[in-house]
Amino acid sequence: MANSTESTHIVRFGEFELDLRTGELRSHGHHIILQEKPFQILTALLERPGEMVAREELIKRLWPAGTFVDFELGLNKAVNRLRESLNDSAEQPRFIETFPKRGYRLVAVVTRNGAGSAEVSPASPAQQSKNAALAVGVLRWRSAVAAGLLAIMAMVSYVAWRRNSRAPAPTGRIMMAVLPFQNLTGDPEQEYLTDGLTEETIARLGGLQPERLGIIARTSVMGYKHGDKRLDQIGRELDVQYVLEGSVRRDRNRLRITAQLIQVKDQSHLWAQEYDRSLQDIIALQDDVAAGVTQEIQARWAIEARGHPVRHQPANAEAYDAYLRGRYSLNRRTEEGLHNALGYFHAALEADPGYALADAGLADCYVLMVSTYDISPEATVVQARAAANKALALDPGLAEPHAVLAVIAQNHDWNWEESEREFKLAMAADPANPTLHHWYSAGLAARGRFEESVHEIAIARRLDPMSLPIRTAEGAESYMARRYNDALGELSRIVEIEPNYANAYLYRGLTYEQQGKWKEAIADLETSAKLDDSLRSAAMLGEAYALAGDKTRARQILNELQVRAKREHVSPLYPAIIHTGLGDRDMAFSELNAAVEERTTDILGIKVVAFYDPLRSDQRFASLIRRVGLPPN
Repeated sequence: MANSTESTHIVRFGEFELDLRTGELRSHGHHIILQEKPFQILTALLERPGEMVAREELIKRLWPAGTFVDFELGLNKAVNRLRESLNDSAEQPRFIETFPKRGYRLVAVVTRNGAGSAEVSPASPAQQSKNAALAVGVLRWRSAVAAGLLAIMAMVSYVAWRRNSRAPAPTGRIMMAVLPFQNLTGDPEQEYLTDGLTEETIARLGGLQPERLGIIARTSVMGYKHGDKRLDQIGRELDVQYVLEGSVRRDRNRLRITAQLIQVKDQSHLWAQEYDRSLQDIIALQDDVAAGVTQEIQARWAIEARGHPVRHQPANAEAYDAYLRGRYSLNRRTEEGLHNALGYFHAALEADPGYALADAGLADCYVLMVSTYDISPEATVVQARAAANKALALDPGLAEPHAVLAVIAQNHDWNWEESEREFKLAMAADPANPTLHHWYSAGLAARGRFEESVHEIAIARRLDPMSLPIRTAEGAESYMARRYNDALGELSRIVEIEPNYANAYLYRGLTYEQQGKWKEAIADLETSAKLDDSLRSAAMLGEAYALAGDKTRARQILNELQVRAKREHVSPLYPAIIHTGLGDRDMAFSELNAAVEERTTDILGIKVVAFYDPLRSDQRFASLIRRVGLPPN
């Protein structure tokens, strides 16, 4: 007979047993660590097997009074997670039956000891009558089923053995997604910590053997942060065979991090581990998690360590906390977020002046400010260059500072050879970083090296399949290469995915323009200008109006740019584009010369973009290309 402790704490159903003390689920020796909310749902269902547990009751159990979340979405997500752990299906449930919009019921027999006694709730009179009718039938088929059960048990044991044995290394390239670690601390302010853990794990795994192990980039996986999609759907969307997921819990002054490696095709758990440390040991804790995952994957698939997988760690927790907050703000990619990130990175350097990653973060902020928001170009470029060089002096193996220097050499120095050298150094240090391939591809396209640019943007998209900027760049480069049907196909797919993405409308409008479809072109460019009140969008719309014959509207937009120039910086490039559409060649070249003197970033496409075609026969145009440092052919 099982002892009383086991009877109290161990609950069995089907091929599973649950330890109520630890929250650990076991199946044939295989350990599955349940997240908190799926564990609470399973516990509630096990308490009343055979009965429906109402959704409202589960919501009250999962979220205390005063909590403000999307309860319906949260409950659906938690139930889906539980089903994944049980290899169960809502359509053909073996364990959890759904009553749409009402609740859930556990349909398996539940026992709390080794004798097999079922623990079920009292049945209703109707159910008692049904059970009596079934009893006679049960006696007749029980002996026949026994032989079948033996065969099934043998098969289950074989499958469990296969799951727990070390599988041989798959042939070809393995693709994996590190899903955002869940913040189960109960404090939304700790999101920066879970995001930082996700990024660090992606960086570690991406630095292994990229030709054998491909890791999906941060921007693609972050789209699943607060969703409720099943793992099989995520696997299809990202085209990965494996996912790593985890969570962070806080108990007083301690943090507990759980990580699990899951095979998508059957959602089996290949490996799980818990890490428990005090808050003061956060640096070591995060390092332990990343190192543990890395070691497991290296051992499982015989993958070698290459590149620069071990990131430079700060001297103290204060510096690390500030760095994580800075990276969290930077990833918002807003002007306010970049300014906040600068403050956090400076705070990290005050706490640890030798923290190379904080200097790299500063360099990222400065170069993004110039490239995206045109903030004090000259002074900001100087600051970006200085921060990148300092970061490399502290840690020569970092990829990010090389990328910043590559962008500066390309966008501001127009030193294309130096830019290419720095991009290759960055990609050698971090070959799994899709942004590097994306930026390098843009430079190749500007020089007319489209075969190479297509190769690089394809790598970027494989690593970051959900990134709208990368997908839009793919469409934009098809437009530059005059492959207009390819451009329209990709840009139209982006508009379907995200109807509010301005850049997709911008390049699709320019593509329609080259096909002479003026109605469609102007409609898209007007949409782009409404969604993104940028100088670029306004200039492209004005140029389209001029080519379509509405010169009055084109000159109106030109006047609006002149008004804006009184309160903000307006690059001469933008009125030059409208003058080109209007056929004012002398005015266009005057403004283009000023744009070259100013070293406007957007002029880098002058060799390949189609809206400059009316100027190409003029000798002054060839002079502009030489001054930008671009090869003539």
